[in-house]
Amino acid sequence: MAEPLSIFASCASIGKAIVNVTKSATNFFGRVRRAENDLKYFKEGLDSLGLVLDRVSDIDFKVGFDNVPEYKGDVEQLVKSCECTVKEMEKAMKGMTKTTWVNTGKEQISELQNILEAHKSSLSLVLQAITM
Repeated sequence: MAEPLSIFASCASIGKAIVNVTKSATNFFGRVRRAENDLKYFKEGLDSLGLVLDRVSDIDFKVGFDNVPEYKGDVEQLVKSCECTVKEMEKAMKGMTKTTWVNTGKEQISELQNILEAHKSSLSLVLQAITM
């Protein structure tokens, strides 16, 4: 059984990582010509994930997931995976150069964004099921 604050604490940790990766991305994209659309898409995805994680945190803090044990493990696993993916994205953006972006970086970040989008969608579905 996970400790009571694990989901809440993980969501807070992801929130901090989202802020850090957004700062890194903003700094990087500011130095790359014609990257405004990439930055916009990047930030929108992270902002959207942040909103879903805020809902998860709110539910976890107010009532917890113990009353829906069939979803608790899934939520924990999805949140943990989001945390790992955002931190991987943060690490990638910190080391990003213009050359890296063109050669492999854009594709790498896009793959990570797709993973986060899938997790966000799964979390949204679980939240809908829980709040019905």
